[in-house]
Amino acid sequence: MAVPHGRSRPVDVACALYRVLTRLYPSAFRREFGCELLVTFRNQATDVCAGGARACVAFAVHVIWDTIRTSATLRMPRRELAPGSILGLMDGAMADGAMSDSTMSVDFVFAVAGVVLGAAGWYAYFAVLPSYFH
Repeated sequence: MAVPHGRSRPVDVACALYRVLTRLYPSAFRREFGCELLVTFRNQATDVCAGGARACVAFAVHVIWDTIRTSATLRMPRRELAPGSILGLMDGAMADGAMSDSTMSVDFVFAVAGVVLGAAGWYAYFAVLPSYFH
């Protein structure tokens, strides 16, 4: 299959995988920012592909980590904290006892990381590595 002028097959495959990866984001976030995410990814992937395999792997790791971190952050429940309530030193404030209000499950983070890293590995196996053996 011929690739249109100015586009490359590895970039197209990477964009297809990234489109699947963006399913980790909440649907409202995808509706609002999905097109911009894909355009930005395509532009960056096109630039990175010119830098060789090492640059592609570094870019893939960065994108995977950023997607996991962002999707987990977007899915965390927001809770309202009273000012100064971390230690409970204000009148009527209840002590939170922690600086972080994160309630993210570690299991979720590792499950998402496994899926994303597996997808990146298969992408490297089928799209990136064969070009080095020809």
